[in-house]
Amino acid sequence: MTVVPRIEVVWAHPRAQSLTATIAGDVVEALGQGGADVDVLDLYRSGFDPVLREPDEPDEGDLDRRYSDEVMGQAERMRGYDTLMERHLNIGLAGHAR
Repeated sequence: MTVVPRIEVVWAHPRAQSLTATIAGDVVEALGQGGADVDVLDLYRSGFDPVLREPDEPDEGDLDRRYSDEVMGQAERMRGYDTLMERHLNIGLAGHAR
């Protein structure tokens, strides 16, 4: 039985035609050609709010903590992926697998 990996590529850049966008697009294409099930999240065009607000400040001592609906929704969405790949101005391309 072949297992198809589910991968989410997350990228962020204010210009949709940037080098960041091109690299993210190339990664998505290569992963798809390799047989992966790939989804893309463009943070700039999705309306994502990058400001850390008080309700979403981490509390490592409380594993049952309920964060804002936006954060909880994003966390729930990401649980369905085997790998998360990020591409943005500050870190280049990084992959995180579970």
